[in-house]
Amino acid sequence: MKNGMLKWVLMGFVLCVQVVCAEDTNSFEYVLQRVKAGDTNYLDQVYDRAKAGIATAQFQLGMVYFKGVGKFKKNDKKGAEWCKKAAEKGLADAQYTLGYIYSQGIGVKKSMRKSAKWTRKVYESNHKNKYNKYTRKHKRKRKKVPLFAIPIYRILKSYIRVRSNVYAAAADGEVWAQYCLGTMFQFGVVYFKVPSAAVHWYRKAADQGCAVAQFNLGLMYAFGGDGVRVNYEKAAACFRKVADQGYAPGQSFLASMYVFGHGVDRDYQEAFSLFHKAAEQGDVMGEYNLGVMYKKGRGVQQDYKKALMWYQKAADQGYAKAQYNLGMMYSFSHGVKSNPQKEIEWFYKAANQGHFKAQFNLGVIYDQGKGVKPDYKKAFSWYQKSANRGYANAQFNLALMYAYGKGVKKNQAKAIEWFVKAGRKGCGQAQYMLGLVYMSGIGVEKNPVAAVKWYRKAAEQGDQQSQQILGQMYYHGNQIKKNLKEAFKWFKKAADNGAAQPQYYLSVMYYNGEEVEKDLVESYAWMLCAQKNKASMSVDLKKSLLEELTPEQIKNGEKREKELQKIIEQNKKKIKKSSLKRRTETPPRM
Repeated sequence: MKNGMLKWVLMGFVLCVQVVCAEDTNSFEYVLQRVKAGDTNYLDQVYDRAKAGIATAQFQLGMVYFKGVGKFKKNDKKGAEWCKKAAEKGLADAQYTLGYIYSQGIGVKKSMRKSAKWTRKVYESNHKNKYNKYTRKHKRKRKKVPLFAIPIYRILKSYIRVRSNVYAAAADGEVWAQYCLGTMFQFGVVYFKVPSAAVHWYRKAADQGCAVAQFNLGLMYAFGGDGVRVNYEKAAACFRKVADQGYAPGQSFLASMYVFGHGVDRDYQEAFSLFHKAAEQGDVMGEYNLGVMYKKGRGVQQDYKKALMWYQKAADQGYAKAQYNLGMMYSFSHGVKSNPQKEIEWFYKAANQGHFKAQFNLGVIYDQGKGVKPDYKKAFSWYQKSANRGYANAQFNLALMYAYGKGVKKNQAKAIEWFVKAGRKGCGQAQYMLGLVYMSGIGVEKNPVAAVKWYRKAAEQGDQQSQQILGQMYYHGNQIKKNLKEAFKWFKKAADNGAAQPQYYLSVMYYNGEEVEKDLVESYAWMLCAQKNKASMSVDLKKSLLEELTPEQIKNGEKREKELQKIIEQNKKKIKKSSLKRRTETPPRM
């Protein structure tokens, strides 16, 4: 259940408590009812009882002053004084109200220390009537209860009449009340978020076998936040207990712990087994993750058709990730024939739920005209939606749209803005483009230092063009200080990945002994690599090498060239595999 809906249901629960308790003669609401009924003398009776030292009357009188009822004009200072008298006598309603007015500075000097003191007294007192309308009305405006909360009211009305309110019921050991109280404290539905109290009540409900409470407790330990420290061991223990009870969400989350090795040893087979149990109960997370396990061959033999089947089941339940993955299966013919229309259909369903990768892929589809007529305006729209959600690839493509005026009016400033956003998120292509922009001064002031910074970021991610440019800049001292050590470093990285021109530069550096020991054999080997890749090279270098090398050295150079080619081919395969993996997630835009 989504947090928003959960809050409304619990608000309906709390409203039940308030309606049932409305006839309490010690409540402020009862005073208002008497006054509205025309019994103005009742206020005098309240005043007399308050003077006599009756705590409930003192609290009522304080609330009368806060609200300004009848002949008692609104006076926050007097209201605070009477509330304090009642609070000092141990009245929980007065203590909580006093805690609130100290936190807001209503009629008193604001003091969070005193606020915490009086609020803590309420919690420690375990009093069953600590909720009141006045403090809630100051905290938030009353919202209408939606229709689906009405059945909650009807079901719980008789129960609340017996138990008075959820806090008293929880204290008496009612498991459902303990669970509800834990949820209230976790999400701050009634007043403040108190994670430690949420953990306390969830644990009490869990000890009585409440699977949902045990599951929520596991979630709090798994994700932490709001004062609760992440503890994977405790989270796994909680999920295991509910999984053993056959609770599907618990099985799914425990399986995830096994996948990532959080709190337990990584075990794909155990994870697969648990996902399967959850999926057979119709749990959407179980179905989706079971599809992932079959697709990647984790804990089971790889099977695209079964992966497709489980993705389909989860997608039919409206799960955006499954819909996106299903679109990718149709895109790459995994377990099914390629079907652009089905691909677009599922991407649309995921994108309309805010899935940023699906939005990006739709942008690519309309940009490249894959299965549809090219439409740059639609491509721009989908790129923008994905980019606004922080997806770097979409931000890069959006920058290109602005740069070339595709689907939008050409705007260099906007293009640079989105290049920067994508570059900061680690997009190598965007970082390379920013290096070009700052080096050439297109749309910005020329800045070689900034250019080197962005080139370096892209080069460190394996961008060959950036590696080559950096090498050339350091080698020739172009716009920056000459540095042969840095030049050799970047030429070597690019050359090992198959870049032709850096291979030629390495040949020159080995021949001249620049920053490395002079090595004619190594120089000859790199020259042969560059020659095969059709690099622009000096005829004089080749001629000089052949004149200086002995027949044996030439033979060794050719042997070394074959070794280098093997290394280069291995690196190319790794790059291709990595590129294909990224494309499986998001097809790149060329």
